[in-house]
Amino acid sequence: MADRGLSTGIFFTAPAILIGAAIGFYSAWTMDAPPMMPFLISLQTLPPLAGGFFGLLMGLAAGALHFASLKRVAELYTGGGPIGRTLALHIARFALIVAVLVLLALIGALPLLAGALGILIARALVLRFTKEPA
Repeated sequence: MADRGLSTGIFFTAPAILIGAAIGFYSAWTMDAPPMMPFLISLQTLPPLAGGFFGLLMGLAAGALHFASLKRVAELYTGGGPIGRTLALHIARFALIVAVLVLLALIGALPLLAGALGILIARALVLRFTKEPA
């Protein structure tokens, strides 16, 4: 069996060290941290039905933006557009979805599930309204 050297060990060890450091930092930060935002606290006290409705609306809005911008990203990739702008738009699309889902997860499980459902509904709506005739 051949020795794979130092690079393989770093490849598997470095992510574990970074993840461990991130978890340690997060747990130390949240123990003594004051409430994040009064807005978030007020959202956490919503009745379940209102939280689910809020999650559904947030998911619909974020999903509509995400999937509507997909056509532009595809045009930029295939049309030879500026790669920096293309990657920035691509990353912004995913950052929006991640930010919305993290916010909904902080509020609760029902808003998170409703937000995911809203994203799926938005995908179906965007596909239905943007179909080009063959």
